[in-house]
Amino acid sequence: MAEYDKGLSIIILNYHSDEDTIELANSVSDLPYETIVVDSSSTINKEKFNNKSIQYFDLGENLGYAGGNNYGIQNSRADNNSILILNPDVRIENEDIRECFRFLKSESIGLLTPRIVDEKGQQRYDLNTYPLPTLRTLGLLPSFKSTINKFTPTDYVVGCAIFINDELIEDIGLMNEDFFMYHEEVEYSIRARKAGYDIGVYTEAKATHRESEKIHQHPYQAYYDTRNKIHMKRVIGKGSAILYVALLIPLLSKRLFRSLVFNRELIMPLILSIFDGVRGQKGKKEQYHNN
Repeated sequence: MAEYDKGLSIIILNYHSDEDTIELANSVSDLPYETIVVDSSSTINKEKFNNKSIQYFDLGENLGYAGGNNYGIQNSRADNNSILILNPDVRIENEDIRECFRFLKSESIGLLTPRIVDEKGQQRYDLNTYPLPTLRTLGLLPSFKSTINKFTPTDYVVGCAIFINDELIEDIGLMNEDFFMYHEEVEYSIRARKAGYDIGVYTEAKATHRESEKIHQHPYQAYYDTRNKIHMKRVIGKGSAILYVALLIPLLSKRLFRSLVFNRELIMPLILSIFDGVRGQKGKKEQYHNN
């Protein structure tokens, strides 16, 4: 067995994406790694898995992104494995998984993602998103120091395809479940960087993310994204929290203005998200969920 043909657990969190989840699990289960499916919607037909080694956990409830993936990590059969979290709507070649895992361990990277592209092959996501570069420039977040070949350091890694080094988990623990959905990977990335780990993109591998780009078109999306962006002030640190919130004001104002002009259905979720973010509301907002 090759050196990097062990030590990785692949976790796929399902929430009403049954066919995508089954297709992805069947694909990656050909690798010599542990494959875990965590079902937040209790809807998957396990008989459609083509590999009996796939572990299936029915949560019976929606614990959110961090809660579901943390459950998979904690219930892995293997102790001290590194982790690959894949969204059901991501597709990645098995050889790229091998290469990313080899790079993660050989270079002692904390968090790693392949290049994320859409179905047309165009790059998705700006991983140095305002206001994080401003905070980094001001010395309130760690600067980029890595000069590793084929690696681009970033402020955070996107959560749809994220490799987590087992050494990082041992050092800083699991993801923060306060967010429920959106920005968990940003918070985890900041913790990792503050702990001295390199995080970023392995440029020699890619994954295709098929999710719609229209992230703020639904009330629950607008609510969680905005509330959790404000909640990040608690992660940035007390000394920087006031500045962080001040930097958010133009962004929040723009979102409110755009909702007023283009989609008035989002006005109340945005106002509620700002109120809840300021007062420290955490976790699941029941009014946006049927289960």
